[in-house]
Amino acid sequence: MCVEPRDPPGDGGNDRRIPFEDLGLLIVDHPHTTYTHSVLIKLAEHGGALVVCGRNHLPCGLFLPFAGNSALLERLDL
Repeated sequence: MCVEPRDPPGDGGNDRRIPFEDLGLLIVDHPHTTYTHSVLIKLAEHGGALVVCGRNHLPCGLFLPFAGNSALLERLDL
């Protein structure tokens, strides 16, 4: 499974695929972006993080995988 970013209209419309193994951090700064549950799961399984930006284009949210995040696991007491 791969993330499939779309090129903006007007630049040829070439679609590209990026393997999840190559993603460490995915930053999303578009208000009309949609996500599927399976994409978020795959991103987390491969250790990737997701940062979403607000209307001011600054980060406002963070999605992190549990694996390898011992400080977060301690706080959640899992």
